[in-house]
Amino acid sequence: MRSRDDGRLVMTPIGERAARAVGIVALTLAMLLAVAQAIGPADHTPPRVEGLRVDERNADSAVAIARTLGTLVARSAAASDSRRWPAVSLSLSVVPSASVRAVLGSAVRAGLPVAWSDSLGVGALALDVSHVPAPHATTVIAAQASLTGQGTALAMTARDAAGLLDSVSPSSLPLRIRATRLQGPVRIAIERDGHALVTASMPLPAPVTVRRVLLMAQTGWESKFVIAALEEMGWLVDATLLLSPTSRVTIGAPGILDTTRYSVAVVLDSGLARTGDVRRFLEQGGGVVIAGDAVRDPRLVSLLPAHAMDDRAVVAGALLTDQPRRGLSALRLRADSASVVLEREDRDAMVVAARRGVGRVLVSGYRSTWHWRMEGTDGAADAHRRWWNDLLSAVTWTPPSESVEADTTSGTTSSAARWPGDAAPVADLVARIGASTTRLAPPTEGRGRAGGREWLLFAIACSAMLAEWAMRRLRGAP
Repeated sequence: MRSRDDGRLVMTPIGERAARAVGIVALTLAMLLAVAQAIGPADHTPPRVEGLRVDERNADSAVAIARTLGTLVARSAAASDSRRWPAVSLSLSVVPSASVRAVLGSAVRAGLPVAWSDSLGVGALALDVSHVPAPHATTVIAAQASLTGQGTALAMTARDAAGLLDSVSPSSLPLRIRATRLQGPVRIAIERDGHALVTASMPLPAPVTVRRVLLMAQTGWESKFVIAALEEMGWLVDATLLLSPTSRVTIGAPGILDTTRYSVAVVLDSGLARTGDVRRFLEQGGGVVIAGDAVRDPRLVSLLPAHAMDDRAVVAGALLTDQPRRGLSALRLRADSASVVLEREDRDAMVVAARRGVGRVLVSGYRSTWHWRMEGTDGAADAHRRWWNDLLSAVTWTPPSESVEADTTSGTTSSAARWPGDAAPVADLVARIGASTTRLAPPTEGRGRAGGREWLLFAIACSAMLAEWAMRRLRGAP
């Protein structure tokens, strides 16, 4: 570009040639990209997204869903580029059944991308069914759910093969039921307007077998009524009762403290249990309950999960209230760090349990519990026997059932050991196909990003050609 004598600017052929070269290069690149796009797929072609919805109509349709996913897996295997594999956008309004979850997990392991979202209002659901180790067959059903923002419209129901057991609102979670004579599997469902969104189920566990109880105490009201309470609950009790330093009374046929005969030992008074016998019994898996003055037995201190402190004052008249154990003489306990406090009064630990090897030991700070049975309300006798039954159930050793032994000796690993299964269906779904995500974005039409580059290069070429034409006109060339 130079200036003429009259002051006007004149464009030189060099600028025109530069603009022409830019235009030709841009136009050539755009044509090459267009040809490459027509010959073969671009590297960044987005995958085709297949939508799949699971609701109450097809939550159990494993065959139909497997057929759909099988087609997508076959299409993926036929594609040479894994980036072009079809993906699945899975929308859930209910958690699918175990068979459908297995199909989805198999598709994911085969390499099919799956992203899923839900509108359940349930973040998690877990169920546990266990037998209480006690003479009477009592089953404990425990369920816990994690609800999201839509949880206010949900309800939790518990059923067995015979029908409805209980129903609670979300504000009452978790659910815990003690039941007898259940039939078939136990099912917990989170429902909205009568439709089950998530269902957890567990078979009834094998029945437990409990063996006898060995009680060691001095003769008196406490030992008499503890034996009566346990026998009324169905426990078979052997007892060694101390009359004097040289004489003893036996109930049943007390033998060596061993798990071949006893499931639990109860020690109510000091000086009656030998530390070596108790330690060996715990090492075998047995349970030990230590209460009354035996809590202060120096020979048992090393086995206790808590240590006795000072006496707790008796609350006059409490035996006739809804907190009758405040009316019993008791010791405050200081629990060890590895122990579990089962009962408190305000901040004071009163019943503490812990593991010792493979066995369990429990300490109760209450003494003379017979006052509760004899001087309490009309239901005191039943409450007294149930309380003692719960203490023993917390530590009772039960021999393994034959079915469990067969499973452990088979050497095989079942699928239930690898996945959470129906006991935690939401966790099972996440374990198989991954965590919930947002829906996959729909694919763009046409050639996507490659097409955008072609149009940009074409625009550059047009601009360069227009600039060349303008330069030529400014210098007066045609």
